[in-house]
Amino acid sequence: MTEFVSSILGILVEKLTSSAVEEIQLVCGIKDDQEKLKNTLEMIQMALADAKQRQTKEKAMRLWLLRLKNWCYDAEDTLDEFEARAL
Repeated sequence: MTEFVSSILGILVEKLTSSAVEEIQLVCGIKDDQEKLKNTLEMIQMALADAKQRQTKEKAMRLWLLRLKNWCYDAEDTLDEFEARAL
């Protein structure tokens, strides 16, 4: 599951750093929010390395990964919607 979540996070980081999204963020004045979200996603990616080893032994880690996966889907949907509205 960690590989799956990591791939979704990678997609989110790519979307956040796309030139179209960056232009929209500058116009809307939310560049700082984008940078904070990008930093958070990068920290989560680093935590996934530890989670990969722990998920087989700890139920809490599996639950965290499941919730993180759902959050990633929600975040991706939100970014898609934001980009579609802005364009």
